[in-house]
Amino acid sequence: MKTPNKNGKPKMATCKKLIKALTAAEAAIEEATDIMLYEDGQPLTALEGWQIERMYYALCSVLVEVHEAIIAAEGAAV
Repeated sequence: MKTPNKNGKPKMATCKKLIKALTAAEAAIEEATDIMLYEDGQPLTALEGWQIERMYYALCSVLVEVHEAIIAAEGAAV
């Protein structure tokens, strides 16, 4: 388990990993929400199969990275 620095703060590498994962998650969520709106800002009532797949893969692509970063941050915070 990773330990905090002597000043009690999480290690910089852990913080950078968490920031990178959260940034990727933000981009995937933004992509999914963009797909769910028409150009005029109205919500969709139906999605094409390719749109559902695009959202699914965008979100899945960051899931492991986010999970690993959270585990590392929790370990560093202990």
